[in-house]
Amino acid sequence: MAVVSSPEGSGLPCRQCGWDFQETHRFGKNHGPTAGGRSLTRTENCIDRAQGQDRIIEKAHGRRGQEPIWEFTGKKISEMARKSPVLGERVRVALIGCGTAGVQRARCIVEDLSDQATLVVACDINEDAARRAKESLGIEEHCKDYREVMDRKAVNAILIAVPPGLHRDITVAAAESGKHVFCEKPIAVELSHADEMIAACAQANVLLMIGYQFRHSKNRAVLRELLIQGTIGRPVMWREVLPLYAEATAQKWLWNYKLGGGSLFEYSHSIDFACYTFGQAESVWAQLFSFREDNATEARDSYCVNVKFEFGDVYHISGFAVLPMGMDPGTSFGGSYRLYMDDIVGGRGAVYVGPDEEGKVSMVVAEHVGGRQQKLTTPHWGTWFGGTDADDDPAVAMFANFFDSIRIGELETRNSGPEARRTLAVIQAALESSTTGKTVCLSGG
Repeated sequence: MAVVSSPEGSGLPCRQCGWDFQETHRFGKNHGPTAGGRSLTRTENCIDRAQGQDRIIEKAHGRRGQEPIWEFTGKKISEMARKSPVLGERVRVALIGCGTAGVQRARCIVEDLSDQATLVVACDINEDAARRAKESLGIEEHCKDYREVMDRKAVNAILIAVPPGLHRDITVAAAESGKHVFCEKPIAVELSHADEMIAACAQANVLLMIGYQFRHSKNRAVLRELLIQGTIGRPVMWREVLPLYAEATAQKWLWNYKLGGGSLFEYSHSIDFACYTFGQAESVWAQLFSFREDNATEARDSYCVNVKFEFGDVYHISGFAVLPMGMDPGTSFGGSYRLYMDDIVGGRGAVYVGPDEEGKVSMVVAEHVGGRQQKLTTPHWGTWFGGTDADDDPAVAMFANFFDSIRIGELETRNSGPEARRTLAVIQAALESSTTGKTVCLSGG
């Protein structure tokens, strides 16, 4: 049994779980730490550094009988833990990419998570954009070259918000500099780039999180739990229609395949959530199209994709990025979301997600026998599509998870690099299927 002592009377609470550190913590093979008669019951890791002494406490309830993740030998702790900020300090973040998405992400941190993180550098190849971000967000410094950021020892983490074709080089440089990485989705355009990113972060023992925020939505969690529990039966067939509003598809880089990949890459949230819900994809069949006049590369703007998962569930999504603006001025998204719809059918019933009579998104569950219905939730448009809401802000939850993971030395999150690679494998399989006209089989992502 290893013993880790803390300074007498430190009384410091763990930020993550709220448990107060006592004078001595003991850990046995069964991972049942107790101190002062109190049992630690949450499955979390705690890192604390107090009065110059490094202490890391691993609580692994639910994994009894396994060896601890870390060895407790004096002050020897994991390299990941040593790179974590001191307890009570904020994670120091550099923003790389000061366009609309980058500033939006950064503002989420400034307005909602200022107790956990602080932005210290704004970086963009367009120096005017970097300067504007610095001024509007209250950031200390700005620069043009991301390599300048890597030399700054004060930076703990990088927020990458540039086109996905540029993700690899910045992520690898950040990992080699010992900085944790939050990278916008998709992880990359090419699988080989994703592999390099994952390998670099694993080698450097730093966290890599990809910005698939649907995984943190409370409203979508209700649907996921309903499906996993088999409320309407398993397997299910899920059909999703996602017209894309014109304002969001105006970025020219999106229609350059090497930089953006096309609409299936940019709007991969839904495919990722299906992978998160159903697990490993088994096969993909798809047809992709290019209808936009400004699409001169192999990037595709419209698609219909069918994915069969390992337990027989089938997911279909169709989307198109050619709707004119203002089709329905009554909505705040340029009109295209009035056509949005999800419906899911199983052996016992069905689920419908879409506009109700009040124009809000609602989720209705119906049974085949008796025709009974139950309305579960009525979030507004933005919430269901990953926006903000007083009760459900998936972006805030996602970033909070990122910063907490850095603090506690946890490398695996629900938005991990390998998970995002699995989603990218489905997208790449869709491209191959559309080109060959054949179903593409997947094995292991």
